[in-house]
Amino acid sequence: STAWFMIIHQSHPEPLSGSKHYSAMAEILYEPERNRFNMPTEAGDAYVTIRWDNDVMILPHAEVPSALRGTGAGARLATGVFEQIEAMGVKARPTCSFLVKVAKSDPRWQNLFGF
Repeated sequence: STAWFMIIHQSHPEPLSGSKHYSAMAEILYEPERNRFNMPTEAGDAYVTIRWDNDVMILPHAEVPSALRGTGAGARLATGVFEQIEAMGVKARPTCSFLVKVAKSDPRWQNLFGF
């Protein structure tokens, strides 16, 4: 729908380049009441669960619909979630092995999580 595209453009005013290009393709919603970040897709929800350890957001699990595995959707989800955490200014620690792998692949995220 056009409204969806308007939301995307409003939340990404900067020129799209590199990894940002991917995160702009899918809207990632922070759903604190469900303890997760959610990226709705045609194949179902892709999401990262969260829990709080005092003031640190722990990211224990990432789930991508099986139809999307191997498409890069998991990396898009991880990158989009990391961008939101960075913007929120909270301390966070991924414990899910997939999220840790993605975080360690980019100096920006290594710096964010102190890897």
